[in-house]
Amino acid sequence: MNKLLLLLLLFTSCACKKREEALSNLPTCLQTLVADKQQSAGLQTIRFQKIKGEKQYWLNTDARHLDGAEYVVNASCDTVCFICTECLPPECMKKYGAEEEWKIIWRK
Repeated sequence: MNKLLLLLLLFTSCACKKREEALSNLPTCLQTLVADKQQSAGLQTIRFQKIKGEKQYWLNTDARHLDGAEYVVNASCDTVCFICTECLPPECMKKYGAEEEWKIIWRK
């Protein structure tokens, strides 16, 4: 029983450490967003791509599956594009690769 508790404690501490490391890789404005539980309630993942030397972050909320939009922001959290399924894709989407090319850098 003691071994099981020790294993559980070890697993929990490692999981917390990974989440903290992931947060430190985010720009300050995204760290603030993630820390605010009310603002980040629908946020599932933050994905990353570098476009022409600029880091861009897809705030994946799965809203696009419900006819909504998801936003792509830069390191200052300025919206640079949006992703949707029930709309005509915006011109800015042409610069991004396929969904598989977005690297997940934070997960709820």
